Amino acid sequence: MIKLNLQLKILIEDKNNLIILEIMKSTKNHNSIMESKNRKSLINFLRKMRKIFIFTQFFPFLTSLYAQQNPSITIVNNTGYPITHVSVIPFAASENWEAKRLAIPNGQSVLWKLEHELNVVRRYNMRLTDSDGKTYKKMEVTVADNSRIEFTSNDLEKNTPDPPPTTNAIDLLKQAVKTNPALSYQGVSYKGEMLNGGLNGMGILLSENEGRIYFGSYKKGKKDGYGVLMMEESDLGKYVVGNFSKDKLNGAVACYDASGKLLTLEEYKNNRLKRSYSTTDITVRTNKFEFIDYDNGAYIGETTDGARDGYGIYVWTNGDLWFGWWKAGKREGRGILIQRDGKMTTGSW
Repeated sequence: MIKLNLQLKILIEDKNNLIILEIMKSTKNHNSIMESKNRKSLINFLRKMRKIFIFTQFFPFLTSLYAQQNPSITIVNNTGYPITHVSVIPFAASENWEAKRLAIPNGQSVLWKLEHELNVVRRYNMRLTDSDGKTYKKMEVTVADNSRIEFTSNDLEKNTPDPPPTTNAIDLLKQAVKTNPALSYQGVSYKGEMLNGGLNGMGILLSENEGRIYFGSYKKGKKDGYGVLMMEESDLGKYVVGNFSKDKLNGAVACYDASGKLLTLEEYKNNRLKRSYSTTDITVRTNKFEFIDYDNGAYIGETTDGARDGYGIYVWTNGDLWFGWWKAGKREGRGILIQRDGKMTTGSW
């Protein structure tokens, strides 16, 4: 094969209005000069060559700029606890944290693609939340594409929320559901409305084998409508409050961690996350998920400034229970009263 070294030379002579294109090919003992008199075709050819030249000169720059946008960073969890959520915010900003549910077991790492562009933002504050509600924070982290950022126990944020105090609320609730249930089999107890032998309407299901409790609306045996799902710690958190459809998350959902702290408000469609809102973006909803003991019973559910507010359940020591909507510490909205013997009253309060 003969290798060709191609050199392009353009000469313009204004006086004679001549354009000469010299293409010099150097091969083994071979040189040729080609002159074109077709000015129109030659000008078009030169224009094309100019575009190609500009593109080839700037292509490496454009690709490097694109690579800097939406960088991927590796987050390493050496805190000693499983991480449930990761949040970042541009340095010196006071709001609009970019939060994401990321399950990172202790001693492992995860790759996260940021939504910000590096040519706009390079410095961040970063925060992790573990399964106990503790937060770990790093200030003014300089980020480049493929950065590796490690969190350890030394990054534990001061005044991090403590786990909820011990309470007998769960024991009261379990005992109330297992007393005169409408349905009971293999570690599962259900108390509430039914239709044709199936779960339909408002009710509460206790699944001790799975460590789950759900109270809310059912339709044809599946979670359908508004309700509260209490479960083992997961990437959703520990307490999920919101809309369900055919056993799937569908609509607005609030996720709380084990300490009762509101992690995120999210939108789902058929169990697929459509949008996640950082808690710093939430101005209307300042709820927590709490367990509150009283002399005659206990409350489990959402609160605002310590008052029962949102969706929750109250269990009396005599085994009666009521769940539904609360406002400023009082029952307000649709709910159901289920007595110890199984008698039920549904309506609005």
